[in-house]
Amino acid sequence: MEYAARQERENVFMVMERRPESKPAAAAAEKDGRTADVIGFTSGTGGSGTSSTALMLARNYAELCGMDVAYLSLDLLSSKACWQNGPSSRRLFELLLSGDAPDTAHLFVRDASGVSRLPADGPRNPLTLADGKEIVRILESLLPCFDKIIVDVPASCSQAPGVLDVCDSIVVCYGWQDKLYGPSEELYLMLSEMHGNVHRFFSFHDEDEPDLYGQLGSEVRRLAKEI
Repeated sequence: MEYAARQERENVFMVMERRPESKPAAAAAEKDGRTADVIGFTSGTGGSGTSSTALMLARNYAELCGMDVAYLSLDLLSSKACWQNGPSSRRLFELLLSGDAPDTAHLFVRDASGVSRLPADGPRNPLTLADGKEIVRILESLLPCFDKIIVDVPASCSQAPGVLDVCDSIVVCYGWQDKLYGPSEELYLMLSEMHGNVHRFFSFHDEDEPDLYGQLGSEVRRLAKEI
């Protein structure tokens, strides 16, 4: 049993890929020193399909477009946010924030679709240990490392200081039930006044694991073109 557990841990870290060196300074100078496009997903209430849609857009860019994509979630639990069997959440958070890692992107693990996600040692999402300003610092450290950074911001965190401010574009998910419309519409109108580049997304209800090539997947591909 102990050998099997050790072997599983070793297999997990074998999945971690060495990423290319940071992009040249000339490329990093684009967009005032930013290289990655940061896309924030949020909603006015829970159950709007925000996490599923955000992760599917990340898969779209990685699997279909061949981009280097990171998916970050501020959800308390890490079921979709993280790859399981990683270092302790506290240790990973400290490494992300301290800048001691030689390349912050090396702390990520690529899943089967090519999306880079944080590893975790259990159900706790390491990013929930950070406040808004710390999350902004982590995001800024990742800008030279990826083509796209998808940030899943739950309704409870939508007003976290600075998180949505650093996003190049924001997507407000409305879900598939009429009762979800009102809170998300209010949030959309408020964010539109503050940010400007905000998009509505009415997701198709997929009871099972969302399919990148199904109905919801086609809606997400349309969203990718819109953004």
